[in-house]
Amino acid sequence: MEQKKCKKCGEGFEVSDDDLEFIRKVSPEYGGELLELPAPELCVTCRRIEHLIWRNERSIYKIKSDKSGQKELLSGIIKCEKTGKPFKIISQELAFYIENKIPIPTKHSETRYKQLFKLRNPRKLYHRQCMCEETGHGHEGRCPNEFETTYAPDRPEKVYCESCYQKSIL
Repeated sequence: MEQKKCKKCGEGFEVSDDDLEFIRKVSPEYGGELLELPAPELCVTCRRIEHLIWRNERSIYKIKSDKSGQKELLSGIIKCEKTGKPFKIISQELAFYIENKIPIPTKHSETRYKQLFKLRNPRKLYHRQCMCEETGHGHEGRCPNEFETTYAPDRPEKVYCESCYQKSIL
């Protein structure tokens, strides 16, 4: 149990162990690590007021396929198609998407990050042998160098040792 003072009205309030446990549960993950959210700084009454103001000022925006409605897009919120989590697009972000002809995202940034993170090689090292068979690299036939790499043996990419790689690009 923690005793705190509201930043808005100055009234004292308690943050229970259940509140702290809930905060840990909803804390986001980044790079496989849990980033704990801070304990509330507003009392229950001020938090409710802030929540109601936020809900009434914004509306869920339905993305259209054309570029019309940019002003409505900037003033509204988008609902993530996968998690239902609301997110906003800022003017600089919208300008970037339009300039580079990138479609406006329909998924929350955390969801997009998790999808991108799944594409990375796993954090596991495999023992491999250099796949270089070129002549003039100081070896006959296949290079005998062995090393550790994140590329699994069943992957299609050719994996070279440092010296063979340097010789093949120069």
